[in-house]
Amino acid sequence: MNYLKSQKGIESMRKFLGLLAALPLWLTASGLSGDWAFYEAPFATWDETDVAAITGTPEKHGKASRQSVRLADGVFVRETAKGKTSLLVHRFEAPSDGTLFLRCGANCFFIEAALNGKKIWECRTSYPLSYRGEKGSHILKLDVKKGSNLFAVKFFGSSCGFADKKIRFFFACDESTEEEYLAQLPTSENFAAIGKDNNQHLAECIIRNGVDQLTATAFAAFDREAALPAAKLETLYAKYPVLAYYDRAIDKLLYEIPATKVERGIVVWHLYNMGYVVKTPECCFGIDLHHRRAAELAPLLDFILVTHNHSDHYNLALLQAMSHAKKPVVSNFYPSRGYQRPPQKFEIADVTIETGETDHNATLKKFMSTYRITCGRTSDAPVLYHTGDSCDFRQLQMPCKADVWIVHPQVGILVPEAAKHLLPKEIWFSHLLEMGHCKPSIYRPIDWITFYCDQAVIQKQNPEIFCRAPMWGEKIVVEKHRQ
Repeated sequence: MNYLKSQKGIESMRKFLGLLAALPLWLTASGLSGDWAFYEAPFATWDETDVAAITGTPEKHGKASRQSVRLADGVFVRETAKGKTSLLVHRFEAPSDGTLFLRCGANCFFIEAALNGKKIWECRTSYPLSYRGEKGSHILKLDVKKGSNLFAVKFFGSSCGFADKKIRFFFACDESTEEEYLAQLPTSENFAAIGKDNNQHLAECIIRNGVDQLTATAFAAFDREAALPAAKLETLYAKYPVLAYYDRAIDKLLYEIPATKVERGIVVWHLYNMGYVVKTPECCFGIDLHHRRAAELAPLLDFILVTHNHSDHYNLALLQAMSHAKKPVVSNFYPSRGYQRPPQKFEIADVTIETGETDHNATLKKFMSTYRITCGRTSDAPVLYHTGDSCDFRQLQMPCKADVWIVHPQVGILVPEAAKHLLPKEIWFSHLLEMGHCKPSIYRPIDWITFYCDQAVIQKQNPEIFCRAPMWGEKIVVEKHRQ
């Protein structure tokens, strides 16, 4: 382990970390210094392998073989088997107590870190690796002690959408600063600042880290309550600030929708997940609206479309409120006015809807209703194409002749390949950071890296296609069909 020797270096570290003594510096010209031990299966399953309990003898956890490795420029790459739980362990000596900030990440779905037998981080999002320079997307705070310290990282070799038995595992770890660490924390103050400085990347980090705090159980308990006592709500907001951000999205819609007048084109609001509200010159409707308070939107909507019978794509109270008001609920499962099996074509106000039918996956055949929606009566009326959780683009309309294709990018569909055939004017990546998926499965919340990676390929292949990943509560104006 190498350390800062110069007085200038020590003063710089003190400025960032507020320490009274020199700290270990992990970075050298060749990368993170020191040996790392790599232990591959046979370990127990992910849930049964407690990285915090490992005290330098992970061989006791399944008699895994030890390999000595070094990180080249802060990166460790190897081919590993899918479905295997493995460990990277690094023991280092610190000259004093202090704090170390590390930027970590990996291209696998499960990753967890522990320091000296205490778990310090568990990532619930699906791809904790930055799209910028192949660096880790999470900054960890390590409270090191004088003497020997053990940093352990557990990962699971899984990759959604890939059938290969082996995957290329990529782990990145380099030094960060306290300033960067504090800026991306999911605190109430940081969430409140989102949008004020127009720093999209930082906003994404804060939201993603807020989602990482949650479990699927915690979100489900919150999400099923449309009304909560103020005291309980404030407690939940304080514990999980991302939930306050989630609620602010619908507050924004409830204020802006009635206040917005549309004379031509459409105005669209992204609520959450794959949910959108669309306002035309003559009507207002929703698609796949899911939110604990979604029923509050019922008075503002003329009809609603639902792609399929999965709870993260609709809210039952909203469907019931629409049915009670005798407003159409268009779906392939809900018994109400508007119930239909695709394919169909019909009009509501100034909106023309063409439905299709697709598979969700290899098991749920013909489970999806897709909607190609012409929003207006003029020849240049904007066209939206919402395909829900469709898994195979070959089942979609090609070309889709749409201004906007709304897509779930990680349910089997290959978006860059699909873009070449569908040729929409814009692609809106949705279903990102779905908090109901905060559990150990391949359907973990999708991070923005999926969007950025696909966007880079699409821009290279079809530079005329514009890509975006709308934020919760974002308002988007689509004026007319682009020529």
